[in-house]
Amino acid sequence: MHVLNNTNIDELTNLFYNIGENEGTNVTMMISGCFYYKNAILFLDENNYLIDYIKFSFDCRREESSNSAVTTGKRCTYKFNLIENFFYKYGINTTSP
Repeated sequence: MHVLNNTNIDELTNLFYNIGENEGTNVTMMISGCFYYKNAILFLDENNYLIDYIKFSFDCRREESSNSAVTTGKRCTYKFNLIENFFYKYGINTTSP
């Protein structure tokens, strides 16, 4: 587990909300039948209780969040690679065993 500091949070927030396709751009995403979520970002309150999450399957290029208010922003053909690189940067493996 890697706990994010304020700099990490800013970096991840930038990936989520400042990177995305322009309005009107068609983004094609291939969705396969696999649903093995290996990685997640957990949002905890001040008492360390889980309040929200986003889980990722980098093998399948899928994500799922705990509610519709928790997103990674606009879809983008290369955003998943950037998020995966963020995980790698902090030594978090994203590939299936």
